[in-house]
Amino acid sequence: MIPAGATSPRRVKGLLRDAGIDAARRPGWPVLVAGDQIVWIPGVRRSEITTRRPGASMLTFTCERDDER
Repeated sequence: MIPAGATSPRRVKGLLRDAGIDAARRPGWPVLVAGDQIVWIPGVRRSEITTRRPGASMLTFTCERDDER
């Protein structure tokens, strides 16, 4: 994932670790995916695509739970 404001991709594991999410809680942490791209890790970081810009049309995301691991 490339977090908003960053220029290079970061691993989800590293973003969760930096946010203080311990290893025991990581497997159940929600991750929002659009197509094949991670766009938001709730409570942690968002990608540039989810950043609202003045004058831009609003994006709406529909979330569903996927328990496959």
